[in-house]
Order: sequence, then C-alpha cells, then structure tokens
Amino acid sequence: MALLGVMVMMCGCGREELKWEPDFKTGMKTAQEQGLAALIYFTGEGWCPQCKILDEKVLSGDEFGDFVKEKGLVTIKLNYPAEMKKESPGAAELYELSERYGVRGFPTMVLVNDAGCPFVVRVGSSDSPGEYLKEFREGMERVKKFDEHFAAAAKLTSEQRAQELWEAIKLVPMPLRPIYYSHTMEEIRSLDPQDKTGMVRLENEMKQAVEQMRHVDEEMGKALADVTPATALQRLREETLKQLDREDLMPFVRQSLYRLVAVTYLRQLNAADAVAYVEKAIEAAPDSPMAPDLNGMLKRVKASADISKAGAEQAKKAAEKATQQEKAQ
Repeated sequence: MALLGVMVMMCGCGREELKWEPDFKTGMKTAQEQGLAALIYFTGEGWCPQCKILDEKVLSGDEFGDFVKEKGLVTIKLNYPAEMKKESPGAAELYELSERYGVRGFPTMVLVNDAGCPFVVRVGSSDSPGEYLKEFREGMERVKKFDEHFAAAAKLTSEQRAQELWEAIKLVPMPLRPIYYSHTMEEIRSLDPQDKTGMVRLENEMKQAVEQMRHVDEEMGKALADVTPATALQRLREETLKQLDREDLMPFVRQSLYRLVAVTYLRQLNAADAVAYVEKAIEAAPDSPMAPDLNGMLKRVKASADISKAGAEQAKKAAEKATQQEKAQ
C-alpha cells in the first residue's frame, strides 16, 4: 500500500481538480479580499464547439492548472446558455458583464486584477497550452509591475508619489483608466500641477487624436459609400492609404490607420505584406498605449508569414520535382 501511494504521487494521479467559481461577485470578493488577480472564463458550455476544444486541450491540463496555482489566481466561470432571454434569472448580470469586458464571442478568457480591471482579453480556443498561456503570463507580469508601483507610491509623497502612480496607470489600457482609476488620476493631477509626469499632455493629445480620427472616419465613410462586398477590402485599403498621405495626422491616428491597412492584408491571408504595416504602426507612436498590443501582433503576424513562406517553398519544390519526373518519363 505504501508503494502504491508513492506510485500515485509520482504519476500525478489524484491531482486536485481546478475549481471554478460560478458567481462573479463571490469570485471577485475573494480576489479583492486576498489581493489576487482573477481569470474570468466566458463560455457556452454544452453548445459551443470552440469552448469544448479549449476545455479539453488547455483548461483541463496540468500546465494550465500549474499556472493558476503558481500565480494564485481566482478562477471564475460564467456559463452562457445557447438561447438566453433577458428576463431569465441571472441574465441581466451576464449581459452586463459581457458588455463590461467587451465579450463578442465564446470562449473568451479575461485576466483582471483585484480591482476587476482587465489586463488581457483573449477570444477563441487553442490546442496548445503553452501558446495559450503565453499572453496571460505576460499579463501577469504587467499586473505584478502595477502592484509594485502602487506599493512604492504608498511610501512616497508629492511628485515622486505621482510618478509612481503614473507608472502604474500606464500599464492599464488607456480607455479603461478613467473607468477603473479615475480617483488615482485625479490624485496625480493634484500632486503634479506642472504635469511633469506628462499625463495631462497625453490626455490632451488623445482627445485631439480622437477628434481627428472622427473627421477621418467621416471622409472615408463618404468615399466608401458605394463599396461592394467584392471590392470592400481593396477599396478600404486604398482610402486608408490616401488618408496616410496627409502630413497633419497625429501619431496616434497614423498608428491606427497603419494598423487598419495591416488588417486588410490579414483578412486576405497576406501576412507578408501585413508585417510591414504593423512595423510602420509601431514606428508611428512607439510609446503609445497601443504599442504593446502591436508588438504582440507583430510577433504573431511574422510567425504566420514564416509559415506561409515555408509552405510556398515546399509547394514550389514539390512542383519542380513533379516537373522533373514528367520530363524523365
């Protein structure tokens, strides 16, 4: 019996199954009380094919379980029925949470800190635990740095405190900052009236960029009014490139437009040309809030381009070999 017990421990049998909290409020209360990050899993259990793949290939495996245990994460699972009526029990909360975290498809996994602020939102499944977890590991590093800056700020006063708080806030996606940390931003303003952190300047630049982007959207909307589905991507790219010829574009707007061009190429499964425009997008505003996501996008697009290139080379070699065989016959 003792030998059997040792064998069970060695083979990993009897591993404690990962427990998912089905109630959002209960899960986040635990996260807040213990100062822990949380994973919120938006799923369609029983009817969503991609959710089943993610469950079987990633979430039920040791690598995912070890990651959750290592990082001390609270795990919350929100199950959406195939047909959900607004008057159904619990439906209102599910609708509100899907809106809050921008859930547009299943499965979606969201990494949040103890304040409920999202640092990673990933849509779709994967059959590779390592690949799937990479983005969440990077997200946890941002959460860790965020907490470190807040801890350092607690020991400081005046402009030094403002700087540490700003370093933390910069790790939060820009659109979410006033939603989750408006009080912190107000504190930074009061501690840093001369705007040595640059926070107010950045806010003003973003407001100007949003206004300029609105005008760009209007111009492109008029130009594309007669577009057809068959020519949509090509026309969208052409009009976007015309806008990029403008010299008065703000860096954030130029970055967004370069990214849009890259997306049109990706929609046509042309990763090779997409790479150049993702790189241009990064160069346009390397310190922007969008830059970290663009850097991640660049890695994925380059990997896709390499795969496509390798496939094309194999096809070319196969065709050359077939031609040689035909000549030999």
